[in-house]
Amino acid sequence: MPHTHEHIDGECYPSVTEIIHSQPSPWLDKWKAKYGEERCERKLRLANQIGTEFHRCVEEIMTGKTPEPKVFKPRIKGMLKSFNTWLDGVQVAPYASEMKVYSRKHRYQGTFDMLGEIDGKLYIVDYKSSSGIQESMGMQLAAYGYAYAEMTNVLTPVGKIVLVKKDKPDFKLVTKDFEITTKLFDKFLKLREELVELPCPFKV
Repeated sequence: MPHTHEHIDGECYPSVTEIIHSQPSPWLDKWKAKYGEERCERKLRLANQIGTEFHRCVEEIMTGKTPEPKVFKPRIKGMLKSFNTWLDGVQVAPYASEMKVYSRKHRYQGTFDMLGEIDGKLYIVDYKSSSGIQESMGMQLAAYGYAYAEMTNVLTPVGKIVLVKKDKPDFKLVTKDFEITTKLFDKFLKLREELVELPCPFKV
C-alpha cells in the first residue's frame, strides 16, 4: 500500500525518501535537458505508478496471497515472475511488513517494506523497481535501521535491497546487502541537516 504520512507528537517529520531525494540529481537534469521536461515528467509518473503497483503485489505475495495486477498487467506479471523465482531460492521468515519507524532525535520518519529473516539472517528489506542499485539506497536502509533501533533498542545490522528492473523481456532481479553503519547514517544525517523544510501539506 502507499506509504502514509504521520505527525509525531503533533509535529511534522519529513520522510526518509523526501530527505534522500533532496540531494541534487545531475543525471536527472541532463536527462530532462536531452529529452524535454514534459516527456521526462511523464516517464517519471509512469515509473512511479509501476513501482506502486509492483509494491502492492509483492506485499500480497509476502502475506500469502496471490496478487492480480490491476494496471500494466504484462509488465507487472513479468516483474513478479522474477521476484517469485528469487523467493523460491531463499528461505524467508517475515516478522513485519510495511513497518513505520521514526526518529524523535533526528526528526524524520519512514516506512520500510519488510523486517524478517532471509536464510537465517535478520534484515531490513526494501523492494525497488528502478534501473539499478545506488548508494542512496544504502543510506535509506541506514536511516530506517537507526530509527528502528531508537524505537526498540535493537540495531538490525544489515539491510537488503531487492530490485526488479522494469525492462522487457528479462525483468532482471538483483539484490545487494548494505551494512547499516554509522558512515552511511552520517551521510543521511548530513542531508537531513541541509533539508529546507516547507510547511506541512498534511493536517495534524
